[in-house]
Amino acid sequence: MLKKLSLSIALISTAIFTGSALGDVVYLVDYNTEISTDDYNPNYDQADNGSSAITYSDATGLDGSRAAQIDFDTSTGPQNVSYFTDLAASEMNAATSADASDYILSFDIRIEGFDTGQTQVYSPYELKLGDVSFQGNLNATASYQTVSANLGDLSMGGAGTFDLTDFDSGQQFKIGFSNFGTNLTEQFGSDADNRYFVDNVTLSQIDAVPEPTTLALIGLGVLAFAGTRKRKN
Repeated sequence: MLKKLSLSIALISTAIFTGSALGDVVYLVDYNTEISTDDYNPNYDQADNGSSAITYSDATGLDGSRAAQIDFDTSTGPQNVSYFTDLAASEMNAATSADASDYILSFDIRIEGFDTGQTQVYSPYELKLGDVSFQGNLNATASYQTVSANLGDLSMGGAGTFDLTDFDSGQQFKIGFSNFGTNLTEQFGSDADNRYFVDNVTLSQIDAVPEPTTLALIGLGVLAFAGTRKRKN
């Protein structure tokens, strides 16, 4: 009898905690095929008249797949550069929660072109959803980083409040570099041959995770039920 009870509780535990990680992927841009300009509107913003380009290079992603390569020019002393892409065309699953803390934004990033002695650069990023935006930042380096942030932990801006209508239009991901009001030659020198790589831009909705007390209560319920059956027998 006890063996059956233990098995029942173990199965309940598995059922409750299976799928407690990320749930449905709402948006995904993995760059494994060159993204459509019409669908994604990829673009580049540089605060000077230097040259720029966006390409999609094989074997440059974190897992050896294709990533977006953004070339940028610091020879004319820009204070910031940024890359942005629309997300609406990559929708995979409908969002179902109006709570920002139910979503995780993640992406991979690395940089090439640091000047001698420089190892990182301040890198703000932003996710726009309808009339709100979520902003975070990191220090980007020459090695790939996988950034993962709960939207509820990011700074929120924009004209409205977050709700499900924000998934209807205006979705955009943006990431760039800044040197706090001075030009980027401090980190990259006066150089036209710099680049950064962005891959696996993903917005996922988190599955609901029951509290541990829920499992305990269910376990007690199973034991009580077993006790009742034993008394009846």
